[in-house]
Amino acid sequence: MCGDMCNPFGAGPTQPVKNAGGGSNFNSKARSGPYVDPDFTFADFIAAWAYPFKFPIGLILGGIISSLLGIGVYLGMVTASIGGLFPGLMAMLVCGVLMVVIVYGSATKAVNQVAYGNMDETFMPNTEDFSIWNTILLPCFLGLGTCIVSWGPTVLVGIIIFKTFIGAMGELPKDIKPTGTKSQQTVLRAPNQGFGAKDPLQREIEGKSRESEANAIKRIQDLQKTPTSSFGLTPAQQPDQKANEEAMAAVMKKIAPRVLPLILLLLLASLWGVFYFPSALTVAGYTESIGATLNPLVGFGMMRQMGSNYFKAFGTYLLLLVFSVFIYGGVMIITAPLAAAGLGETPAHFISNMISFYLYLVIACTFGRALYRSHEKIGYSVDG
Repeated sequence: MCGDMCNPFGAGPTQPVKNAGGGSNFNSKARSGPYVDPDFTFADFIAAWAYPFKFPIGLILGGIISSLLGIGVYLGMVTASIGGLFPGLMAMLVCGVLMVVIVYGSATKAVNQVAYGNMDETFMPNTEDFSIWNTILLPCFLGLGTCIVSWGPTVLVGIIIFKTFIGAMGELPKDIKPTGTKSQQTVLRAPNQGFGAKDPLQREIEGKSRESEANAIKRIQDLQKTPTSSFGLTPAQQPDQKANEEAMAAVMKKIAPRVLPLILLLLLASLWGVFYFPSALTVAGYTESIGATLNPLVGFGMMRQMGSNYFKAFGTYLLLLVFSVFIYGGVMIITAPLAAAGLGETPAHFISNMISFYLYLVIACTFGRALYRSHEKIGYSVDG
């Protein structure tokens, strides 16, 4: 009479599944199946932490591949910054796309599997039914959509602030005086061109007698004893340095009315990214729809349908963010000797990307469990 599917009776506690009534944005399957406790608890968060370790080969392999691709993005940035713009950008593009495929492909599949109660299914992309769209392009577009809808505003405001500072730096030459006095400003000339007399020290160095060599050494020692400030500037340079700092302060004061609102907007955009990212990832994993991922109304509709379960999961997500700050800080401290030994930041990036891959899976599994607990409200059946 209610128009819903019958609920089978079996071993263990059962409870009829009530008709949610009306349509649903996520009504993709018939609403029937075993009874599931509808409340998300801290035990679900603990299960999310343990979920990636059920598949150690996939966890290690995915972490290593994503870490190597992340290092490729970092090296591409370095290459572009030192003049190799085209090869650097190409390395960033190729490595970035492949990293998005691995990380977000695994995360979205984890959301999809866990939301239906399949905690024993791996999160790695399925290569048995390989297709360019389902295996590579769809996870890539879902990942890009998740990043755009959550972190796109932050990137946009950051670009505007950067362009504002670049425009202000173009005004600096009008206000800043050259450093050093006239006696300290030198003109480079080719040898033997006869522009003025040679420096006395140069004449003494060019002399061939022992007396001239001794005078040159004494002159160099006297120059080394010239008093300098803590910044390595001679007293004659300090007034000009102070003038430069005053000019810089004047320019910053000039652009402050434009920059301060943008900084506030950047803060708000960052808060939006932190708040909406798990919702975008959950929508991407559950619906596997690019349009739904890019539509914040779908995300807010999902929050409304999940109710308190979503915000419980969101609280554990914030706890995870705080915990990750200490983890990354510890990585930087541990790898500091390696950076001092000449290896740079590569070891820190490798370890951080490995940890990030695991944490993405934990976040995906956490919100997948929240969906699993809320499947009756949303209107789909689970496997167990």
